[in-house]
Amino acid sequence: MGWRVLLLSEPSRVSLANNSLVVKKESKEPILLPLIDIDIVVIENQQISITSALLGRLASQNIAVVVCDNYYQPSGIINPIGTNIRHGQFAKAQLQFSQKKKDELWQAILHQKIFNQSFVLATYNHKKESQELIEIANRIYHGDTVALEGYAASLYFKTLFPNLIRKSNTEIDARNDALNYGYAILRAAILRYIAASGLLPVVGIWHSSNLNSGNLADDIIEPFRPLVDIIVQNIFHTKPDQPTIYKKEKLELLAILQSKISIDSKTHTTSDAIGICVDSLRKSFLSGENMLKQPILGDL
Repeated sequence: MGWRVLLLSEPSRVSLANNSLVVKKESKEPILLPLIDIDIVVIENQQISITSALLGRLASQNIAVVVCDNYYQPSGIINPIGTNIRHGQFAKAQLQFSQKKKDELWQAILHQKIFNQSFVLATYNHKKESQELIEIANRIYHGDTVALEGYAASLYFKTLFPNLIRKSNTEIDARNDALNYGYAILRAAILRYIAASGLLPVVGIWHSSNLNSGNLADDIIEPFRPLVDIIVQNIFHTKPDQPTIYKKEKLELLAILQSKISIDSKTHTTSDAIGICVDSLRKSFLSGENMLKQPILGDL
């Protein structure tokens, strides 16, 4: 297993040499990390300088870069574009995919997301709420998807994370920061695979904001989110009042891409599962049919 996700958290100069990423900290010997072993680079410290030559090589080798703000939370993603030579063919098929088929794909995504959430609740002995989520998931194909998803999300989060503060200008909840951190890592990995697939990240299945360049990633991520929720629950269930997330917890979240999950009836790392999911979505666009393969929790 390579580095996969590289966290840069200390002041340093980061450059390129011999197809390796070079980290030079003051008064220390440089550290060389082969680019072939890296999927994502997370730049957490604002006192890190990085050369344009390295950024260009990261893009050409389809390595995503996540930039954090002064609160150490991911604030942006530098992602490769147009890395597939058949980009035009795949993008055309994506754009021509019918709205009816998009709706069917979105129903399938929500169905799997809620089923995965039900597994998480069952894991932590919330059997009643888990069963209710299963019933909601089964109604997705026959009801108001927006209302059902909203209700499922409300039930899920208040059960798994009581009194969770999701959005506030005055209050801080370390659990929410940890969730956002983990989701950002998943999203960066998904965008990386989208770029390699030749699909257009801005053209989503359900998400369609003109201000969002990653609409497709925000569709694909949904059934993967519960993976982050499990890690965050494991981190905070014994220390719910911890004021922030520390490097130890961040490394646990970064390791999510190497955790195991079931997809297409086989066990894969999360990173590989994302690749399988994106590839199956591309096949759906090309065939005009739902060929989507999604991650399944509890099927290892």
